[in-house]
Amino acid sequence: MIETQLSLPDDLYREAQRIASEREWPLPEVLRRGVEYIVSMYPPSDRPMSAWTPPKPRALGRFQKPAEDWRLLANDIDGHEK
Repeated sequence: MIETQLSLPDDLYREAQRIASEREWPLPEVLRRGVEYIVSMYPPSDRPMSAWTPPKPRALGRFQKPAEDWRLLANDIDGHEK
């Protein structure tokens, strides 16, 4: 068996501790069952994983003009400069 270190947000840790207490299980058992559930929900895929590439950038219109203050452009609701 492999031991590992895990960081959890405080709320999630408290909920895991609550479940462990209610079920009278050790905390590692709760975490192991959680991982087992996730693994069962995501079985291995038959297709090879391709490298992720970011989407093509969109035209940003007026936001591409560096001379203009982006704060003014972002708050220009009706499309008219003030």
